[in-house]
Formats: sequence, C-alpha cells, structure tokens
Amino acid sequence: MQKYQSVVQYNTGVVVAGASVTVKNYPSGTLATIYSDNGVTPTTNPLTTDSVGRFAFYAADGHYSLEITGVSLAPY
Repeated sequence: MQKYQSVVQYNTGVVVAGASVTVKNYPSGTLATIYSDNGVTPTTNPLTTDSVGRFAFYAADGHYSLEITGVSLAPY
C-alpha cells in the first residue's frame, strides 16, 4: 500500500480548491480503488481538493494515472 499526496495549483502558483481528482488504473483507465487510510477504509473516487488545494489517498502498489479537472482549469 502506498500513500500519494499532492497540491493542485495553477501555473501562477495559486492553489485550486474544489478541484476534482480522479484516480485511474494505468493503463486500463478504469477507476482505481483508493483508501483514506492504509488499506482499511475505502474512499470516494474522484476526490476533491481541500481549501488549500491538497488531496491524499492510499492505493495498492501499482501504476495509476490522475485526471484533474476544475473551474478555470484545463483537464490534465
């Protein structure tokens, strides 16, 4: 089990609150099973960034892709 955490920001460095972060299995593109703790409590997928743009989740060892969308934010 691995923990991933990050912050979503615009190119200007301003954080993006309320962005949607979808975690997908790579390369299949199916939704990944993610957890709010070390593999015990499943959490919703997609996640939403908090008021300072942060998000975090745990996932089984493997390869994943993230799709991030939000207001005035080009999907990436």
